[in-house]
Amino acid sequence: MKRLLLSVMMLLLLAGCGGSDGGGGEQEPKFKTFEFLTADNPQLAKNVQLYIDSSAATVSGVLTVEVSSMVLVPTFWLGGPATVDGQEVVSGESAVDFSEPVTFEVTTEEGVKRYTVDVKNFSELPVVRITTNNNAPIVDKENWIVGTMQIDGKGRFADMPSTSIEIRGRGNSTWDYPKKPYAIKLSSKREVAGMPEHKRWVLLAHWNDKVHLRTELAFWLGREYADLDWKQGGEQVELFLNGEHKGSYFLCEHIKVDKNRIPDGYAIEVDAKAGSDEPVFYTTITNLPFNVKDPDVEVASAEFDAVKQAINDFESVLFGDDFLDEESGYKSIADIGSFVDWWISNEFSKNKDASFYTSCYLNLTAEGKIKMGPLWDYDLGWGNYVFNFDITPYINSPEGFWIKDEAAWIERMFEDPEFVALAKEKWGRIYADRAVIVAKVREMAERQRASIYLNDLRWQRLSNVGDYSLISRYYDAEVDKFVEWIDRRFAWMNSAIEAL
Repeated sequence: MKRLLLSVMMLLLLAGCGGSDGGGGEQEPKFKTFEFLTADNPQLAKNVQLYIDSSAATVSGVLTVEVSSMVLVPTFWLGGPATVDGQEVVSGESAVDFSEPVTFEVTTEEGVKRYTVDVKNFSELPVVRITTNNNAPIVDKENWIVGTMQIDGKGRFADMPSTSIEIRGRGNSTWDYPKKPYAIKLSSKREVAGMPEHKRWVLLAHWNDKVHLRTELAFWLGREYADLDWKQGGEQVELFLNGEHKGSYFLCEHIKVDKNRIPDGYAIEVDAKAGSDEPVFYTTITNLPFNVKDPDVEVASAEFDAVKQAINDFESVLFGDDFLDEESGYKSIADIGSFVDWWISNEFSKNKDASFYTSCYLNLTAEGKIKMGPLWDYDLGWGNYVFNFDITPYINSPEGFWIKDEAAWIERMFEDPEFVALAKEKWGRIYADRAVIVAKVREMAERQRASIYLNDLRWQRLSNVGDYSLISRYYDAEVDKFVEWIDRRFAWMNSAIEAL
């Protein structure tokens, strides 16, 4: 019956257009529709329509579920026969292996045309599957929920078998968005996604970052060009929580003091968003809020007071008359290389929060040295400050200093000729690879194209119609805007740093 209805529809369409695309009884050699129907492919959860680009001679799309076999039966209409490797493919009947791009040869009275049909088996990114006991929901950032996690590395890294975990929400404003970020605690230390073993991990949700690349790019640049003690790793993944696809996430290392992360001492954050129950103190000179993140310390404890005293002592030296003294000045306490690396990362990205407002991390080492880092939280950087404040246009402009002029510590350090010289030297290394970095952004973007589509089906961040072609075009526009901003920022930064 289905075949009969399809035939009748095709005849009616042919009759309605005079049997051709432009009259004369002839058909152009091109696909009009191309899809996979659940009636012919029971392994699919729903029908999948592919996007046809006749000018480029491509047909492309993404399966909304992962299947074990890419041998599928396509349904299409083109007004003539189609072949693959010389064998005729009958719409709605012939099975074709789409595990690799397939060339279809389309023939009509007007001629022959070859199409490349490229179908992605779900997103092709690694898949994280988390199941909580009794499918318990994760409703807050305070209570750990017991469950298990397993990871399919998709060949990018080793699979992780089902492992006992605890999971809870995380973030400040990001927790209030519909797509939630999560903190994960394994039952024991182990390697995850090719990253050194640890118990603590984070799943970042990309809510404000429509290209899903900003934090990943910052981490990659840090690993390639910075000399920080710890350079975080991270992987783009698909997340399934209690069987429900939650979209694309960035699985990365949580900021902790550990031999495989911040080597020793204390992880401290400049954090204007810290909660009232957190170990926060304000410095005497700048009145900046410092939050002792790890290890846990109690307010007014000896440890807390020692950290507070160390940071206040550093500020006294930094803003003192002799701050450039070789033996007693700020460089006797601060690792200026780490400050330069941190500044370049956040100035290049024009990261609004990094003006010593929040998510600005530093390490007070066991020896009392102060080092900036690790890098963190770039979803509102790179021209992506999404809030409607008076300052937003300036933050999103690829021109102008931000961290140098707004972060009190950094502003003071730029009065040191040695700091300026090192900043010029380190920036020069990055600028020399300008083309390499832009190409890397394009590579990252293309790798996750299918994932962006699937994420948008779930969260409608680019479009609410679920059309692959439309979402893909919107994504390309966002990536182009991102790359253009980076390119313009490169040019402005280089000129401005040379002039320092």
